[in-house]
Amino acid sequence: DGGSPTSRPYRVLTEAEHHLIRHDEHNLDAARSSTAADKVMVTSGAQFSHGPTAANLNMAFSSHNPVDSFPPSHTGHHDTVGNAWEWTEDHFNPLKNFEVHHVYDDFSTPCFDGKHSLIV
Repeated sequence: DGGSPTSRPYRVLTEAEHHLIRHDEHNLDAARSSTAADKVMVTSGAQFSHGPTAANLNMAFSSHNPVDSFPPSHTGHHDTVGNAWEWTEDHFNPLKNFEVHHVYDDFSTPCFDGKHSLIV
């Protein structure tokens, strides 16, 4: 039906867009430059809910929390890390040099069909 004349189309973010809106301290470049910048690698669950980059990760909470529970990222977006899985527009594909592990032979490969989206 086309919707309202004032309505705007919506879509799901791509993985690349998701990385852009995250806190600078949580983004991919920071994590690649230093393991210390990857909060999951260096912070206990009890500490995730504290500080300027607080998030609901590593069992910081036993359930979801309100989207505006923590400060927004530098782009003004709330809840860009943790709390819930988020779909992306990207299809789930193998990374370069991907090899099937014998224990997980049916885990990822059935999803490399162009019909499954990536979640972050």
